[in-house]
Amino acid sequence: MTTDTVSKVAHATVGAGPATVVGIAKGVGMIHPRMATMLAVVLTDAAVEPSVLHDLLRAATVETWNQLSVDGDTSTNDTVVLLASGAAGAAPVVPGTPGAALLGGAIQAVARSLARQQAADGEGATTLVTCQVSGARDDVDARAVARAVVSSSLLKAAVHGRDPNWGRVAGAAGNARLGEVRLLEMAGLDHADACARAGAPALVDPAAMRIAIPGHLVYEGPAGGPVGFDRAAARGAMDAPEVLIRIDLGVGDGTGEAFGCPLTEGYVTENSEYTT
Repeated sequence: MTTDTVSKVAHATVGAGPATVVGIAKGVGMIHPRMATMLAVVLTDAAVEPSVLHDLLRAATVETWNQLSVDGDTSTNDTVVLLASGAAGAAPVVPGTPGAALLGGAIQAVARSLARQQAADGEGATTLVTCQVSGARDDVDARAVARAVVSSSLLKAAVHGRDPNWGRVAGAAGNARLGEVRLLEMAGLDHADACARAGAPALVDPAAMRIAIPGHLVYEGPAGGPVGFDRAAARGAMDAPEVLIRIDLGVGDGTGEAFGCPLTEGYVTENSEYTT
């Protein structure tokens, strides 16, 4: 732990064997993966070859740690390691089998829990901010939009002030751009498609999208845009351990989510007084 205020642990059990997956992580500042100032170790007693472990961890990272942003700043020492001991005594996990799918799901669950814990404990954080996107052109677009929203300084400040400001959500979504080639390849695109889409804007149509903050519909493009809502009730709902922002882009069936935290006085104080 460096600036972490609490330790971060997650675990899951897999199958009838059973096998166990346990993870620990630290790092709550300079977080904007590819990955960031974070260290995470995931352990399993399943029997798995390194090449299989690599593929399972890569798939989990795309949807969890690569969707984590505390302050938009990357760092140089980010590391996530997945180790397998085989101590459970079960048969080795074979790629493409139900066993591999179950283990991959457990690894992803542990990774998601740890990423959420890190976002919730972000430097100066007062709440966890989760953005869930549906109706995107594909999952790659959905993840780009979700990450753009939780990374927006204006949105992060609005969450800190408990302001259900749909304009900041919509603006961040409209600014979303896809990552670099290697990140898109990690997400499953072939090289040619990744090269063609790297850095391109996500497909966002204001006339098709809907926005809810949290649980209150605040914008409905097909109905003409902003809708009337109980602002006091929405502000009250934002005064919670987690603020959930939902966006339906209305242009496809892609889904994705991202995790962040508010921008607070505590973050500014901590980093203005910090030196190395």
